[in-house]
Amino acid sequence: MTVISQLSSSLGQKGNDANIALAKEIAETENSYAIKELVQNLGNKDKKYKQIV
Repeated sequence: MTVISQLSSSLGQKGNDANIALAKEIAETENSYAIKELVQNLGNKDKKYKQIV
């Protein structure tokens, strides 16, 4: 599962609870891949995300 698919907006949820939980998990595990994926998609206006290759 990609990090983008775990965001509140991707899950169809309102609010930031899923985003906050995801941020804590990424910080605790120091998941650099997840951080790169999020940064790569910051300016992405398309609902489809870009995967890191």
